[in-house]
Amino acid sequence: MRVSIKRTTLVKTMERIGIFSWGGRKVPQFSALHCKFGGRVSSTPPGDALGIGGAVQAGPKPQGGGLKLRKARPAAESGRERPKKEFLTRLIHGKYLLFSMVFLYIFIPSALCSLTIKLASPLPEGTEWNNGLLEMANEWRKISGGKIKLKVYPGSIAGSESDMIRKIRIGQLDIGIFSVFGIRAMVPETFVVSLPGLIQNDDELDYVLSNWVGRFDTRFREEGFEILSWSQAGWAYLFAKEPLRIPADLQRQTLVIDNTETDMAAAFKALGFRVAPVALGEIMVSLQSGLANSYYAPPVAAAAFQWFALTPYMTNYQLAPVVGGVVMSGETWRRIPGEYRDELKASMVALVKGFYDESLRLNNEALRVMGEHGLKLIEISKEERAQWDKKMLFGHELMVGTKKSIPPAVYDGLKSVLQELRK
Repeated sequence: MRVSIKRTTLVKTMERIGIFSWGGRKVPQFSALHCKFGGRVSSTPPGDALGIGGAVQAGPKPQGGGLKLRKARPAAESGRERPKKEFLTRLIHGKYLLFSMVFLYIFIPSALCSLTIKLASPLPEGTEWNNGLLEMANEWRKISGGKIKLKVYPGSIAGSESDMIRKIRIGQLDIGIFSVFGIRAMVPETFVVSLPGLIQNDDELDYVLSNWVGRFDTRFREEGFEILSWSQAGWAYLFAKEPLRIPADLQRQTLVIDNTETDMAAAFKALGFRVAPVALGEIMVSLQSGLANSYYAPPVAAAAFQWFALTPYMTNYQLAPVVGGVVMSGETWRRIPGEYRDELKASMVALVKGFYDESLRLNNEALRVMGEHGLKLIEISKEERAQWDKKMLFGHELMVGTKKSIPPAVYDGLKSVLQELRK
């Protein structure tokens, strides 16, 4: 947070109460102190090195222990010393007390000034999701009594997820809305919740996000972040040019993989699948050119980007949950007064819940629209589903290990929780 103090206003106030001069006006004399540390502070006329009428001069060290205070003889006087009572009276009253108040105002501004928080979002401007962020900004302002202002940068104008993470680290941004891949870039072991085939239904996912992922909070803080909320947006399904009923069918296709996810690409290759590392904006081109003919995505993405026109078959197998999170800079979080933090977090969690409800509606709507335009839903049997589960679980071994992104203790802990839920 950058705090701006108007110098002219402060200076005029200090001049009015007689604390120091600006532009050649008279500077009041300060009473001097003589202390144990071997220096004598004496009154000097305006224009000295400090600019406030005080200078430090070398002098003999007083005898005896402790801190001794006594009046120094003013430079302009040669008679008897002023009474000590006058010094104490001036210290308690008037300009010296006001000087202390102004000094504190300069050095503890955070209690008196507002905090502007910059939030970067991939959500397009004008959508209900972005409007929800703007409504939350008003709610944060009300919660904090106007001390916290949220500024939203929509539509990925702040850059890619890696750009957003970098800008949060250096203080150019304060909050980002991230996919699981952005979350993974901050804390790699969080990707365990998105391993294909591990979490298998909504009940399991709800339990994990509500009761289990809190163990990563400390890791986020170690990396300099504060996670405000986890998010979910449905499930990723397999789309292909030809029907996919069992893993062997997919092995005859070429699967699009995000070109930044080298671990995922290596894992799918090790399972016997052909992959094509492609950037998000190039998926349509890769499908049109024949470089790839299958991918996994939530239905709303397949509809919004029109990919389904070239991949008219969707396998009804929930491959992986679509999760993400809202992450704040740890430094910014610490600047927020403690009495506001719980309410601000609760406001964010409520907004993310609204995002989830809206994403479910949009996914269902996308399935309806794509169905009307030729998408065919491939239902699979219990035995065929078991083949997918076995193949995906085998692939976990390629991403879990002591020298890999997901430590065995994290993976085994989640697997144990899921096994208990399935009993």
